[in-house]
Amino acid sequence: MKRCFIYSRVSTSEQNKGEFTSIENQEKSCLHFIGIREQEDWKHVRTISDPGYSGKDLDRPGIMELMSEIEAGNVDVIVTYKVDRVSRSLVKFYDFYKLLQQHNVEFVSATQSFDTSASSGRLMLNILLSFAEYEREIISERTKDKLFSNFERGEWQGGWVPFGLEYSKEKKLLYRHPKESKAIEIIFNMLSKDKSPSQIANYLNTAGYKTKTRNIIAKNGKKKVVGGKRIRDDFILKIARNPIYCGCVQFNGTFKKGKHEGIVARALFDKVNKRLGKEKKNGLYNTDEHIHLLKGLIKCKDCGSTMTPFPSGKKNADGTPYLYYACTDVIHNKSESRCRVRSFSARIFENTIKKFLGNLGENKTLLTGCTNNANKESKKSLKPLMAKQGDLHNRKKKLTTKIKRIIEIMKNEDFLSSDLKEEYKILVKEKESIENELERVNIEIDFKKRDVLSLDVIQKSLQTFSKVVDKLSLADQKELMHLLIKEIRVSPFDPEKEKPPKEKGAFSLKIRNKWLKVEIALYEMPIPSTTYNPSTQKFVFSSNWLPG
Repeated sequence: MKRCFIYSRVSTSEQNKGEFTSIENQEKSCLHFIGIREQEDWKHVRTISDPGYSGKDLDRPGIMELMSEIEAGNVDVIVTYKVDRVSRSLVKFYDFYKLLQQHNVEFVSATQSFDTSASSGRLMLNILLSFAEYEREIISERTKDKLFSNFERGEWQGGWVPFGLEYSKEKKLLYRHPKESKAIEIIFNMLSKDKSPSQIANYLNTAGYKTKTRNIIAKNGKKKVVGGKRIRDDFILKIARNPIYCGCVQFNGTFKKGKHEGIVARALFDKVNKRLGKEKKNGLYNTDEHIHLLKGLIKCKDCGSTMTPFPSGKKNADGTPYLYYACTDVIHNKSESRCRVRSFSARIFENTIKKFLGNLGENKTLLTGCTNNANKESKKSLKPLMAKQGDLHNRKKKLTTKIKRIIEIMKNEDFLSSDLKEEYKILVKEKESIENELERVNIEIDFKKRDVLSLDVIQKSLQTFSKVVDKLSLADQKELMHLLIKEIRVSPFDPEKEKPPKEKGAFSLKIRNKWLKVEIALYEMPIPSTTYNPSTQKFVFSSNWLPG
């Protein structure tokens, strides 16, 4: 069973207007959509609403409660009337969607083509969120520029005042805390003598030291005190790795002399961090994690195993590690493995797949053929619904005309009969009923269309892919690849003995001195026979092929 939570929101201005997007009507539309998916074991569990709240951010009691339910593992699907019910800000919605991804929760808009329970819906939403991530990166770059300026001037970057120090707003300078600074000296001296963080924490706790207390004001205006806790070993490590204590400021893992006076000497700080360097996994000396974009998608046809991400341990001149995909059979059996594929460069292969997807989006003939083929069956089931939709539109139009006539009479008459007032109420209620029914029919039509390959959606998504993909983080690029690609199969290829592949979605590729035959299967569409031209780095698809 898929546990479905409905989320609805209406701003104060929308509430006052009494528009169709009221809380009640939003819930009815969402319930109808869940009913359509009943055969897929979807079940409505709860509705959470935010009446009278703006969608400019996520600071709302209802959405906070919903996020708590998600984090508690009580939700499988979120259903909303429209995406903007969650937030009108694309960047804020991106934050919300990231939470859903962390907890494997699907997101569905009842009246829009956003349904992450289907691969096409995930693709559309990911393209939209790609632009949100790009916008976020621009904001981040501006923030980094400001932080870098502070760093260049040797100024503290702000935030919580570090333990052991105080901050003068007048002088805009950090200075030693009379008691806490002594604890900092103890920490560095004991670490330099090979004492463990847990031993130091026990010593400081016995001596009566506690973490720094801070007075904060909550959003509801209440004041509270946080901190004043026992010192733990992770607290010790955090202090040991912070160059603020040797009179330095840091930016992006590098540090320089700051305007404030340090508590310990630079030589002592370096000595301690040299000792801790090998144990370090996060923070000042952190190294980038290797992300393989096609992890789990590549199969070796020669030995039947999965191609596994494999860093060689070697690096090029700028320090970038050489990354590979290697057959698991080769990794386990090494020289005894009979696999002929063995391994190949990860980044070269990934960039080729990116070009493949980008070139595919430019082939309008192919996309049109796929769409027309899929639409044949769809039109049959849509006919009765479209007829009903047209009938409801006509009835709504007639009622609207009648209501307008009564409104005109109301404007010109000083006294209105009770019969006329009653007729007005009946007509308005009937119109609202038709609008509700029309909304439900629209949802059913939209749902049926979601199973159809849309030329516009697929083409725009693939064309946008080539423009956006390299602007994303590696983690987001990986996610986008997995939304589009079902499987990639590789096998050895000999251009001197074999003819170019004729299978659909197959092509030959040379990576350094190794030739491979590559076969790609996508979730949303079949692919014609393909040729890769290494000189132009372009893919050419069969022009006389149409699916079906």
